[in-house]
Amino acid sequence: HECHHHHHDEEHGCHHHHHHDETHPHTDDGDTKLYYNEEDAHDADEIFQSIGIETIHPFSKTELSAKLETLSRDESLGNILRSKGIVRGIDDKWLEFDFVAGDYEIRETTPDVSGRLCVIGENLDANKLYDLMKG
Repeated sequence: HECHHHHHDEEHGCHHHHHHDETHPHTDDGDTKLYYNEEDAHDADEIFQSIGIETIHPFSKTELSAKLETLSRDESLGNILRSKGIVRGIDDKWLEFDFVAGDYEIRETTPDVSGRLCVIGENLDANKLYDLMKG
Protein backbone atom coordinates (compact mmCIF):
# COMPACT_ATOMS: atom_id res chain seq x y z
CA HIS A 1 0.00 0.00 0.00
CA GLU A 2 1.87 2.98 -1.29
CA CYS A 3 0.77 6.27 0.16
CA HIS A 4 3.86 8.44 0.16
CA HIS A 5 2.76 11.80 -1.09
CA HIS A 6 5.36 11.96 -3.87
CA HIS A 7 4.17 8.75 -5.45
CA HIS A 8 1.37 10.11 -7.65
CA ASP A 9 2.96 13.42 -8.52
CA GLU A 10 4.24 12.58 -11.98
CA GLU A 11 1.16 10.69 -13.13
CA HIS A 12 -1.34 13.34 -12.19
CA GLY A 13 0.58 16.57 -12.45
CA CYS A 14 0.25 17.53 -8.78
CA HIS A 15 3.28 19.54 -7.79
CA HIS A 16 4.27 20.27 -4.24
CA HIS A 17 6.01 23.51 -3.51
CA HIS A 18 7.35 24.94 -0.32
CA HIS A 19 5.24 27.98 0.20
CA HIS A 20 5.94 29.96 3.31
CA ASP A 21 3.03 32.35 3.25
CA GLU A 22 0.24 30.06 4.39
CA THR A 23 -1.47 32.92 6.20
CA HIS A 24 -2.75 34.09 2.81
CA PRO A 25 -3.67 30.87 1.00
CA HIS A 26 -6.06 32.65 -1.36
CA THR A 27 -3.53 34.68 -3.32
CA ASP A 28 -4.51 34.54 -6.96
CA ASP A 29 -1.23 33.71 -8.63
CA GLY A 30 -2.87 32.47 -11.80
CA ASP A 31 -1.32 29.02 -11.88
CA THR A 32 -2.67 25.66 -10.84
CA LYS A 33 0.17 24.48 -8.64
CA LEU A 34 -0.77 23.10 -5.29
CA TYR A 35 0.75 24.69 -2.24
CA TYR A 36 0.99 23.49 1.26
CA ASN A 37 3.65 23.95 3.81
CA GLU A 38 5.36 20.66 4.49
CA GLU A 39 7.38 22.26 7.26
CA ASP A 40 4.19 22.50 9.29
CA ALA A 41 4.16 18.71 9.63
CA HIS A 42 5.39 18.44 13.21
CA ASP A 43 5.77 14.69 13.25
CA ALA A 44 8.41 13.31 10.90
CA ASP A 45 6.34 10.15 10.50
CA GLU A 46 3.30 11.98 9.14
CA ILE A 47 2.64 10.94 5.58
CA PHE A 48 0.27 12.91 3.43
CA GLN A 49 -1.37 11.42 0.39
CA SER A 50 -1.97 13.37 -2.75
CA ILE A 51 -4.70 12.28 -5.16
CA GLY A 52 -5.05 13.76 -8.62
CA ILE A 53 -8.41 13.54 -10.37
CA GLU A 54 -9.24 14.47 -13.94
CA THR A 55 -12.84 15.12 -14.85
CA ILE A 56 -14.75 16.34 -17.89
CA HIS A 57 -17.92 16.81 -15.85
CA PRO A 58 -19.30 20.37 -16.00
CA PHE A 59 -20.03 21.75 -12.55
CA SER A 60 -22.33 24.60 -11.63
CA LYS A 61 -20.95 26.85 -8.92
CA THR A 62 -23.67 25.54 -6.59
CA GLU A 63 -22.73 21.92 -7.27
CA LEU A 64 -19.02 22.56 -6.81
CA SER A 65 -19.75 24.43 -3.60
CA ALA A 66 -21.82 21.49 -2.33
CA LYS A 67 -18.98 19.08 -3.12
CA LEU A 68 -16.47 21.23 -1.26
CA GLU A 69 -18.88 21.32 1.69
CA THR A 70 -18.82 17.51 1.54
CA LEU A 71 -15.01 17.54 1.55
CA SER A 72 -15.04 19.62 4.72
CA ARG A 73 -17.74 17.60 6.49
CA ASP A 74 -17.59 13.95 5.41
CA GLU A 75 -15.02 12.30 7.65
CA SER A 76 -15.30 9.03 5.72
CA LEU A 77 -13.41 10.73 2.86
CA GLY A 78 -10.36 11.15 5.10
CA ASN A 79 -8.68 14.08 6.78
CA ILE A 80 -8.54 16.57 3.90
CA LEU A 81 -6.02 19.33 4.42
CA ARG A 82 -5.85 20.93 1.01
CA SER A 83 -7.54 20.72 -2.35
CA LYS A 84 -7.19 22.86 -5.44
CA GLY A 85 -8.28 22.57 -9.03
CA ILE A 86 -9.90 23.86 -12.16
CA VAL A 87 -13.07 22.24 -13.49
CA ARG A 88 -15.37 22.89 -16.41
CA GLY A 89 -18.33 25.06 -15.46
CA ILE A 90 -21.64 25.36 -17.21
CA ASP A 91 -22.13 27.89 -20.07
CA ASP A 92 -18.51 27.43 -21.19
CA LYS A 93 -17.23 29.01 -18.00
CA TRP A 94 -14.49 27.40 -15.94
CA LEU A 95 -14.30 27.36 -12.18
CA GLU A 96 -11.15 27.42 -10.11
CA PHE A 97 -11.34 26.44 -6.48
CA ASP A 98 -9.10 26.54 -3.49
CA PHE A 99 -9.81 24.55 -0.34
CA VAL A 100 -7.72 24.90 2.84
CA ALA A 101 -8.64 23.31 6.14
CA GLY A 102 -12.39 23.40 5.58
CA ASP A 103 -12.46 26.91 4.12
CA TYR A 104 -12.87 27.32 0.39
CA GLU A 105 -13.14 29.85 -2.38
CA ILE A 106 -14.53 29.42 -5.91
CA ARG A 107 -13.95 31.84 -8.76
CA GLU A 108 -14.46 31.88 -12.50
CA THR A 109 -11.33 31.46 -14.55
CA THR A 110 -10.18 31.11 -18.13
CA PRO A 111 -10.71 27.81 -20.00
CA ASP A 112 -8.24 25.02 -19.42
CA VAL A 113 -7.49 21.89 -21.41
CA SER A 114 -9.16 19.50 -19.01
CA GLY A 115 -10.68 19.66 -15.58
CA ARG A 116 -8.22 18.54 -12.95
CA LEU A 117 -7.86 18.82 -9.23
CA CYS A 118 -5.79 17.57 -6.34
CA VAL A 119 -6.71 16.50 -2.86
CA ILE A 120 -4.09 16.28 -0.10
CA GLY A 121 -4.67 14.75 3.29
CA GLU A 122 -4.35 11.69 5.49
CA ASN A 123 -6.23 8.39 5.32
CA LEU A 124 -7.95 9.49 2.13
CA ASP A 125 -10.59 7.26 0.60
CA ALA A 126 -9.53 7.55 -3.04
CA ASN A 127 -12.57 5.78 -4.47
CA LYS A 128 -15.04 8.00 -2.64
CA LEU A 129 -13.10 11.10 -3.63
CA TYR A 130 -13.04 10.07 -7.30
CA ASP A 131 -16.78 9.39 -7.23
CA LEU A 132 -17.51 12.72 -5.58
CA MET A 133 -15.33 14.94 -7.72
CA LYS A 134 -15.86 13.29 -11.09
CA GLY A 135 -19.47 14.40 -10.93
